[in-house]
Amino acid sequence: MAGRGKSSSDIRTEIAIVGGGLAGGLIALALRKRHPDMQVMLIEGQDVLGGNHRWSWFDSDLDASGTELLAPFRKAEWQGYDVHFPAYSRKLPSHYRSLTSEDFDAALRRELGQNAIHTGRTVSALDAQGVTLNDGRRISARTVIDCRGPGPSEHLTGGWQVFMGRITRTDRPHGVEKPIIMDASVDQHGAYRFVYVLPLGANDLFVEDTYYQDSPVLDRNALSGRLDRYHIRHDWHGEILGGETGILPVITGGDFAAFQQENRTFGVSCAGAKGGFVHPLTSYTLPFAVETALAIAEEAELPGEQLAALMETRAQALGKDQVLPPFGRYVVRCGKTRGTISGVRALLSSGRDADRAFLCRQVALF
Repeated sequence: MAGRGKSSSDIRTEIAIVGGGLAGGLIALALRKRHPDMQVMLIEGQDVLGGNHRWSWFDSDLDASGTELLAPFRKAEWQGYDVHFPAYSRKLPSHYRSLTSEDFDAALRRELGQNAIHTGRTVSALDAQGVTLNDGRRISARTVIDCRGPGPSEHLTGGWQVFMGRITRTDRPHGVEKPIIMDASVDQHGAYRFVYVLPLGANDLFVEDTYYQDSPVLDRNALSGRLDRYHIRHDWHGEILGGETGILPVITGGDFAAFQQENRTFGVSCAGAKGGFVHPLTSYTLPFAVETALAIAEEAELPGEQLAALMETRAQALGKDQVLPPFGRYVVRCGKTRGTISGVRALLSSGRDADRAFLCRQVALF
């Protein structure tokens, strides 16, 4: 498709962002804030932006500019959180925040305006000069940014993080005042497992069961049963309002350069998971999405091919900074979870938010 000429029927914009998830939405927002007169189109195949997800983060994950970028979004906020292990618990003071995809969608529509947002539009092809939609229409752009998720890759090795979350409105106040970022006092099943709890209101709870395994298989009946037992254990009863499930890759090794080559379209910038901007063990995305959005906004006036090269170099540098791949293999494959829990506990007790954020991933991400 490269080199395709423009026709009089082309839709034209300066920057076309393909994929309206966390990465694409934040890039569009950062561009609007930094370059309010720049023409930007955010193209998403679904009818809403952000899918069905919840993203959470610690205050220390973001600098002042990152915090400012997220200011338009309505968020749940808590001062402090708890972690639990079979013979160990700790209360930690850090500020914690959480954002739902519904609030993400609403804020982006308010901040960007309907002319910039194009939902329900499936992309059939893209190149350095623009995007082709399934209906044959062409969107010409000087810069194209691909924020769609990557497909399976033979160039990366590891396991999988499997989870199911549930929102419940309890019959009476549940009594949970602060998030439980990690409750590993639950039964283990051959690899590391924990439960994540967010008090969303006096009677509203988000509870998620997460575990690591070698295969990308989600057993809905098993996970639903575990959530049922966890609620019963804490005497939480009420109406189920909604939920979500997911299977996320845990990257413990591989050839990142080959992964980049596999996902590369010449002259097109890659962001989000497709660009490699995730934490390999936790699939933690929000800090990376914020940093990437701000970096793109900073360099948005570069020609598209130069911006693409810059983002690829940035992803390579990020990959070199990622730590503890041996620990990732340990979490995924360790059959004796006592040792796994000890390793996680050591990181959490270090007192560093960077270590805690490394493990306390947010829901769905990607």
